[in-house]
Amino acid sequence: MKFHVTFTLEKRKDKGGNLIVENVPLFAYLKYAGKRLYYFTGYRVKMDVFDFNKQRVVKKESGYKGKNLIPASEINTNLVKIENEMIDLFGRNKNPQKSEIIRALDNVLGKRGKAEPVNEGTGFIDWFEKYIAQGKQSEIRKRNIKSILNHWTEFEKQQKQKIDLMSLDYSMLQKFDHFLSQDYLNDRGEVTREKLSRNTVTKAMIITRAFINYVRNVIPEAPYPFGKDKGLYRIQKEVYGTPIYINIEERKLLESSEITNERLRKVRDVFLFQSLVGCRYGDLQKFTRANIVDQKLSYIAGKTKDGSPKTIVVPLAEKATAILQKYEGLPNGMILPPYSEQVLNRYLKELFEVCGLTRNVSRLNPKTREPEQVRICDIASTHMARRTFVGALFSKNYDRAVIGSMSGHAPNSKALERYYSVTGEHKARAIQDIE
Repeated sequence: MKFHVTFTLEKRKDKGGNLIVENVPLFAYLKYAGKRLYYFTGYRVKMDVFDFNKQRVVKKESGYKGKNLIPASEINTNLVKIENEMIDLFGRNKNPQKSEIIRALDNVLGKRGKAEPVNEGTGFIDWFEKYIAQGKQSEIRKRNIKSILNHWTEFEKQQKQKIDLMSLDYSMLQKFDHFLSQDYLNDRGEVTREKLSRNTVTKAMIITRAFINYVRNVIPEAPYPFGKDKGLYRIQKEVYGTPIYINIEERKLLESSEITNERLRKVRDVFLFQSLVGCRYGDLQKFTRANIVDQKLSYIAGKTKDGSPKTIVVPLAEKATAILQKYEGLPNGMILPPYSEQVLNRYLKELFEVCGLTRNVSRLNPKTREPEQVRICDIASTHMARRTFVGALFSKNYDRAVIGSMSGHAPNSKALERYYSVTGEHKARAIQDIE
């Protein structure tokens, strides 16, 4: 669903008819599905310290939250969080309700107030929300956990009864597994979430298990229905096939294809840039001109910044620099046109087909784990750009340490291991070497 979020100040006049310019409430203004929503961010600022064009509080200025003076940097950080939360929410839910939007915004701004005493109540959803609020995970990790909470909330709604922590057992986990493995329908019978892949279900269960471990640190008597024994839920292993990506020749075909559709030209630029720097799309969405230093892209991967942060530096190829030059002057220092990942994935499938990237590839069906043949255009995604970067470097026999230093993988990463495969060219060279 299309949506648009901006920030605005309340326009209210005093008794004398003059516009109030001091201590003015700052709102997030959301338009979606023909509806409008004003959401108070909790901040108040002077009218002249808010830049409506950049949609941010002017640097080195400040505002208030209640009676507390808050620097512009903190306010602007939370405005970015609001934007990212809406991209995430509308990306995973085609038709979110107003209450879901408000709850997501409340969560991202921590508006739930102080946690209740830990020994009060054993509601599953309430405790899951505490787990998120008190956690110290990275923003990307937190979004993943929130996604699982949303699935549990939908599941509870389907069950038509509140889930209690003390009644969580193998049967409940099996039902939740089955729920995730089926299309989710709303009250009108419309599909609002397609069934998840087995690997995604596994990740959901791993996060749920981590949540239960958190609960048991506070309530030792809480049940633990995970394990390998009979009567316990056994989490399946994640299963991955060989990474699928376009090779260098196909990437060049993508570069040189004549495309008349302006939207697809922009989508191509985003994919090509990502395939030349190897970052995750979640990180790419946050890059600004400040991340470009001396013709190098420098950033800390969002997936690791709160665990073992490491600065990743990738020299920019001429092609990457040329792409960025097309989009100089975008608002808020953005380097490329913004798309939600879900929307961009849909556009990429269209782009690949238009450019003739339609070869058949073998893969494990992510939902059934059965082998199948599919066209590469039908599975094109933002993550394929990252795989294209890594695969291109592997094809040139670069050391894993070099590749990992730019992709963010550890040199001994299992994910990197999957990229190495013996090709016919490797075999031919080997035979030539022993002639």
